[in-house]
Amino acid sequence: MSAEGAEVRNLESLERFRAGLLEFIHDGANALAEADSEVDRMQIWLERDQKIHWQHEHRRRSEEVARAKSALYRKQVTVSSKDRPPSAVDEKKALQKAQARLDEAEQKLRRIKHWSVALGQEAARYKAATAALGSVFERDLPMSAELLKRAITALEQYLHAAPPDLRALLGSIKELTPPPATSMRRSPAGEGVASEGSSADAASDETGPSDDPPDEVAKGSRP
Repeated sequence: MSAEGAEVRNLESLERFRAGLLEFIHDGANALAEADSEVDRMQIWLERDQKIHWQHEHRRRSEEVARAKSALYRKQVTVSSKDRPPSAVDEKKALQKAQARLDEAEQKLRRIKHWSVALGQEAARYKAATAALGSVFERDLPMSAELLKRAITALEQYLHAAPPDLRALLGSIKELTPPPATSMRRSPAGEGVASEGSSADAASDETGPSDDPPDEVAKGSRP
């Protein structure tokens, strides 16, 4: 490519390049949209689905702990026939298991809260960083493809245009060309000599009047 312009030799290459550009725009825009959707889905899954799930689990497991405590209390206040409280080993194990499940739910809720804030911050940074790239796929590259299409169309019209009529062009040039102007050139003796266009007229002028008398005079002078 020179400083004055480009030398186009094959329009099919431009068409293939434009087709590849359109495919790149389509694939790039889809990939960017899928990435944005994946970030949004992750936020929804963490902030809504997981939060609601573990809030429900926390309530259910809190009820399990409450039931286990009630069972242990009833067992401890019960008096056997030997005036001794019965063994409450099983109730204590059930309470420990229920309490561990409740602790897990509380830990899950704390992690969900932490990661929801962290993910929201990272998602904001990601979308700010890819905003310019999205503008390229949505506006800049499609505009370039449209300009390339117009250039290809203009080149095709130029190639299929009828050649000019050279005979008519030459005829019009002859009609517009003025006749050659006369000019004087100096002889070595300093006398003016006409150019080629006026040589005949100059020759007749230089001859002067004829020395022979007219026919009438000649006839009258004869004896």
